[in-house]
Amino acid sequence: MKGPSWSKQPSFWRLGLGLAAFFGGSCWLFWHLERDQGLLKSPLDVLYWWVTTAATVGYGDITPRTQGGKALVILVVVAGVTVVATAAARAGSYILQQRLLQLRGLGRMDQLSGHTIVCGWSDDLDGILESLVTYGPTSRADHIVLVSGQDMDRLSALQNRPELAGLHVIAGDITKAADLERAGAARAAMALVLADEGDPAPDSRTLLAVMAFRQLNKEAHLSAEVREQRFVRYVKDAGADELIDPGAFRRAMAAQILVSPGMGNVFYDLLRFDKGAFFGFEEIPGGLIGQTFADLERRYLDREGVMLVGLVENVGSPLQIKREALREAQKTPDVSHLVNRLREAKQVQPHHPVLCPPAGHVLKPRSLAVVVKRQQENPA
Repeated sequence: MKGPSWSKQPSFWRLGLGLAAFFGGSCWLFWHLERDQGLLKSPLDVLYWWVTTAATVGYGDITPRTQGGKALVILVVVAGVTVVATAAARAGSYILQQRLLQLRGLGRMDQLSGHTIVCGWSDDLDGILESLVTYGPTSRADHIVLVSGQDMDRLSALQNRPELAGLHVIAGDITKAADLERAGAARAAMALVLADEGDPAPDSRTLLAVMAFRQLNKEAHLSAEVREQRFVRYVKDAGADELIDPGAFRRAMAAQILVSPGMGNVFYDLLRFDKGAFFGFEEIPGGLIGQTFADLERRYLDREGVMLVGLVENVGSPLQIKREALREAQKTPDVSHLVNRLREAKQVQPHHPVLCPPAGHVLKPRSLAVVVKRQQENPA
């Protein structure tokens, strides 16, 4: 269901065109009738007269002296009362309709761009949204749109949390392009698809949601949560840039703790922004692109509270990265190597981590440094 739009209502256009014609015609006629009476010195005087007369304010400092001018004033006053009242009523009705649609999750996010969309539902969704507001790229709840098929009582409860004031909600199906379109998916910068814990087949819905989102937006960074390992490949092939696999995390963490007791505490601290240290990305100085990882390491030797641990390569829009890789592959003069270069270009992994690379590893464009930063102490 789409909310009403002024631009799509013929009555609104008729009202606007009629008002413009009446305004232009009455101003011209008043100027023609009264310009020789010493009242009007410029077109601004005519505009001033029309506004005060149509709004029925009538200051009286510009009053008609001709019979035609007086008749025109009567017409403008009568029409002004009707037009202003009609315009005010329509504006109020439109605003009220939009507000009601927003409260019911049926509105449209036409005013948003570069925002974050969260699709689905999770028992700890409030914590996820609060983390996005606190540590996300915008740190603003009004730049986040939640799309979910949950009942409005649960969705409204999220909106009413002080930490999430301004959160936008779309009540709809995350697998339908029409509902994602209402969320402004085509203009979003990031999206997260959660595996709905109440769904009997959450990964199937995640797969469909990723496909629906990619129909609308091929550039945004899209992350998706999967529960079963067999869906990892399918969701990745559908267009997800990154996967959240709680099962794989749990298995890896269990193994790490058994092999190295205490490692769980280390990972727990590193994955939280409010603990002693956390993982982060930093830009690589442009002058170092094309040099080696050893050169980058030397830059970090004297930095306090920051430790370089690796790189993440091919950062940015996956579609753009693959296009650039294909263009570079086609530049090779050796035809015998062209096929291999094209195959390698298609296998480029966006946001590919390279941890603890060898000293001679060449720093490529579109790379970021992976660092561990010490959390800054809060001033007393």
